Amino acid sequence: MYSGVIIKHEDRCLLCKRSEKYTHPNQWFIPAGQIETGESPRECAIRELYEETNLEFTESDLHFVGTIPTMDDEGGLTNDFIYLFICEIDHQMVPDLENAQDGKEHTKCGYFNFDKIKKLGLDKNLLKVLKKFFDIS
Repeated sequence: MYSGVIIKHEDRCLLCKRSEKYTHPNQWFIPAGQIETGESPRECAIRELYEETNLEFTESDLHFVGTIPTMDDEGGLTNDFIYLFICEIDHQMVPDLENAQDGKEHTKCGYFNFDKIKKLGLDKNLLKVLKKFFDIS
């Protein structure tokens, strides 16, 4: 099982592009990772966000929004799922991939509005969740 964080600033969401050397190469996604033994989904989300972006948050900053199934590299469903949390921020926080422990997993990060997100080829399950938070009908 996995956890991930949707960082939302105004009408944009933080996404990171996976390095071609790691799972899901060249795909855009939210900061996320595998839950470790003894770790809660919320603790995992905070840890993974920090390890991948060097951005620090507390448990009270994140709000649980649901789960989505995970996909393999070919786009098929797996037996796992991702716990999703959202954090709405009042100022844009820039990831520091160079100094993040696992920053090398991504080639770049950026904030995107929903129109741009739709063009990135994002995981269809995550796209449905994001649509809800951008109040798109």
